[in-house]
Amino acid sequence: MIQQVYRKLLENSFKNRTITIAGSGISGLVAALILKKNGYNPILYEKASRCGFNRHSDFEGLETWNLYSNPIEELKKIGIKITFNYKVFHSFKVNMVDKKSILIKSPKPFFYILSRGDQPGDLDYELQSQVEKENIKINFKEKIRKNQAHIIATGPKKANAFIKGITFDTNLDDQVQLILGNDIAPKGYGYLIVINGKATLAVAYKKVKKRTDGILKELIDYSKKIFDMKIKNYKAFSSFGSFNFKQPKVDQMGRIYIGEAGGFQDYLFGFGIQYAVASASLATESIFKDKSFSCIYRDRIKAYMSVSSRNRKFYERLNDNQLYLITKILSKSSDPISLLRKRTQPTLLDKILKYF
Repeated sequence: MIQQVYRKLLENSFKNRTITIAGSGISGLVAALILKKNGYNPILYEKASRCGFNRHSDFEGLETWNLYSNPIEELKKIGIKITFNYKVFHSFKVNMVDKKSILIKSPKPFFYILSRGDQPGDLDYELQSQVEKENIKINFKEKIRKNQAHIIATGPKKANAFIKGITFDTNLDDQVQLILGNDIAPKGYGYLIVINGKATLAVAYKKVKKRTDGILKELIDYSKKIFDMKIKNYKAFSSFGSFNFKQPKVDQMGRIYIGEAGGFQDYLFGFGIQYAVASASLATESIFKDKSFSCIYRDRIKAYMSVSSRNRKFYERLNDNQLYLITKILSKSSDPISLLRKRTQPTLLDKILKYF
């Protein structure tokens, strides 16, 4: 009975074109901007004091082999202004303990590297600025009751994937370095990104019974040695994610879950921005067209997430020699992006199974 009352209240506010959103991460901010541009009145609730509060302008990648080959253009298509800083990289190096580094390069971009945080130029800061310029209200330091929100964008509930890293000043040239191997990053990877004298060094990993407490220190020590780098003015950061493919997308009261709150994630490498944006876009489309979000999700991106989940399971079974062999294959290809896309695109069977 109570559920029916709350559901009716949510439906009425839909009709009044007022949409409440819990959480102002990437998915929540993007959903608010799309709603506003289509004549709705979104209201955001955020328990923190500002967007991007837990990041330190650390670098993160928009990959080009997953959902979108050009994620910047996709953002423009849904009305997001490109006011944040980014740099395109066509190559990166792969490094493994006791193995020769391998350069992988492509005529097409591999990554659009951007920064996350609460400083001008950071993605979070710039999206918040766009929201405020549209006169969309963000209620900071305020939590909304779950039963009062139409869209839940509060991030992951449980942690089974982790990131630990540092940002720092360096004299290294602009570059992207990938560090693989179970000694450095169990079931994950390390990365070094340098742009204009600013660097991010981090390790993304799944927790294992063996050592993970000193995992960041081991990565730093290894990186100092192979990259011959000095670290100045460093700041530590950490975050976590959840690889939960079966997370409900709509609950019994009709609330829509987007971003990591809905399990939207690249399960292979943990890239989350594309899926945050895609889930926000599809959620708003379901509101505009009065269609089931679950059905729109199923028809558009469920198969991609299924492939991603399968790729994650495959990746976790690989030993270091097998990882190195795959790296060699990519390095010898004239179009490594196409090879990667073949592994991330749904097969005919995936497209059939999404209905079950």
